[in-house]
Amino acid sequence: MLTLEEAVKRSKELGQKALTIPSHLTGLINMSHEKIKLLAKTYSENEADNKHAENLLLLAKNFGTSEDVVYLEKAIHDLELSGRVGMPRLDANISTRLWDAAPKEFIDAWCENDTDE
Repeated sequence: MLTLEEAVKRSKELGQKALTIPSHLTGLINMSHEKIKLLAKTYSENEADNKHAENLLLLAKNFGTSEDVVYLEKAIHDLELSGRVGMPRLDANISTRLWDAAPKEFIDAWCENDTDE
């Protein structure tokens, strides 16, 4: 299976007009291995501190859509205003969508961090 970057390169080599890439995935093409590992480390640290909503926002900002980011920022803000502690009430599918959008390299790095602790 081709990576996104390889698919774009291959389509150009074949002279195809353009491969349409969803805008929320274009940042992944240039995301370095070091940045992915840093994100995974931050995610692990947040999990250890029970910062689950912040982790969803981290995933949204890096692998989700702008709509995901706005939705989560509003949910977190509303939770803070309410004075409650914990996770905001969220669309049940957002976590699954964000994890599905995360590249395998991030998931692998997070699993490594998670087992190191």
